Amino acid sequence: MAEAHSAVAFSFSITHEGWDVNFDREVLHLVWESGVRSWKKRLFRFY
Repeated sequence: MAEAHSAVAFSFSITHEGWDVNFDREVLHLVWESGVRSWKKRLFRFY
């Protein structure tokens, strides 16, 4: 379970003090790069 928990890119919770949002910029960047790579492969398949 520790591996799956560490792979979460962002989390949020609502407390009596307000919203608490945590995110991991490195993981979000990796997800973004993966999407860009996927779209490039899909785009160049037609050319």
